[in-house]
Amino acid sequence: MSRIRLLIHIVLAVASLMGLVLGTLGFSILFSVDLPGILDISERSRQLFVIWSFIVLLVSWILFYLERMATIGELRIRLTRKRDLQKALDGLAKLRSEGIVELFAKRPKHEEYEVWENHFFDWEKRVIEYMNIKFTLSITSLVSELGLIPTMSFTQTIQDPKYRNKHEHKLQMINKILIILERVIIQNSAIVIEPKPTFLESLVHFDN
Repeated sequence: MSRIRLLIHIVLAVASLMGLVLGTLGFSILFSVDLPGILDISERSRQLFVIWSFIVLLVSWILFYLERMATIGELRIRLTRKRDLQKALDGLAKLRSEGIVELFAKRPKHEEYEVWENHFFDWEKRVIEYMNIKFTLSITSLVSELGLIPTMSFTQTIQDPKYRNKHEHKLQMINKILIILERVIIQNSAIVIEPKPTFLESLVHFDN
């Protein structure tokens, strides 16, 4: 809890307590309830006492309302961020699925290789552009700057000698990108589990 929020809670508690005490005394004066020493006060003092009692009560309720709305606003922002992150991860999962099905697991024929390669360049570009919009530079740079690419062999590598080395290198790049995307999705999915709506949230309409 921030210091400001803690201060608001303290002021709210004090104002509520004062409002309760002064309100009780005010009503006792208003309805002439016999409390020792109260009825000996002058009429003007009684009226001022009642007025200030209601003012303190009003202030306490205003503080309560403002604190409640601040809490609801904070919950709205937190849930909106979680939902935005979930949508970003869903979009990233779709790109990852496309990379697996349409590129990594697919062995193009000799006459299909150039089409497959163009698809790879387009997919890689869309992944980077999407991550530039939805994620921070530190995460996007993992894909835009792959760095050292491990040398690996794949059974789906095209057999044509003309394209074999190029295809295998692209598969290695795709494999590293897919690993990065999977890690980003798994790590961020742990923090987007949306909490159940609280009583305060149920008081306000949240757009989907």
